[in-house]
Amino acid sequence: MEIITKKIGIECSTHDLRRTFATHMDTIGCPQSSTKVLMGQKVTDVLNKQYVRKNRVVLKLWLEKYYDFLTMTKKVVSIDDYQRRAAV
Repeated sequence: MEIITKKIGIECSTHDLRRTFATHMDTIGCPQSSTKVLMGQKVTDVLNKQYVRKNRVVLKLWLEKYYDFLTMTKKVVSIDDYQRRAAV
């Protein structure tokens, strides 16, 4: 990450990326328990830990919805776009 942030000139950490991912997943309506699984976090509440088993197909569908969200809403910003905004 350090090499990438130096090359692009934007401070960004893996935690920033995780936070952005979680925010976007919430925006598209993904359940928090599914977001936690996709982020690799432990699910600690009793219901999700003991009773709910996450289906890989359903998790894949949420990732596909996330991809559609990013591409349709133009949430992916190119470096050129970022530099133009910073210069204004």
